[in-house]
This record gives sequence, structure tokens and C-alpha cells, in this order.
Amino acid sequence: MGRAWMKNIGEDLPVIFPERAEQKAAYRLLSNPRISMEHVLEPHFEATADRCRAAPVVLALQDTTALNYRQCQSKIPRFLSSDKPFHSPVSISFP
Repeated sequence: MGRAWMKNIGEDLPVIFPERAEQKAAYRLLSNPRISMEHVLEPHFEATADRCRAAPVVLALQDTTALNYRQCQSKIPRFLSSDKPFHSPVSISFP
């Protein structure tokens, strides 16, 4: 499922999963209350930490970006609809 998402980043689920059974499985996974973004990302975080531990030097870059969604108020979640910018801290590591 993850590979299909990566091949079609930004597409709707029916495009990513053209078969009805695949769509149902994706919607079932996404609506499962026992699944969270932390669960999905945990293996990625662990693999990144393992690669960093093996490297003699790790560069950890950080930036805080101010995102302003005023032009697209009707298409964004309510928690982002504000005149104030949404600050998004971003970190990335390079082993």
C-alpha cells in the first residue's frame, strides 16, 4: 500500500487504488481508530535513527516555515483558516 502511495503522491485514493477492493482496504486502514500516523511512521523513524547511529557525523537541519492559507480558505481544514500564518517546524537529518 505504501509503495502505491509513493508512486502517486498527491492523487486521490481511487487513482492510487483503481480496484474497488484496494480502495475499500485503504479506507478501512485510514478509518481504523487503532492506527495513527505515529504507528505508520514509527518504522521510518527507527530506520532513520539506525542510519544516524551508524554514521560518524549527522547533520540535523531545522527550519520553521510560516504558511499562509488566506487565498484558499474554502479548501483547507478549519484549524488552519486564520489570518495568522501557521508555523510549521521542519527537521531533516543527513547521516
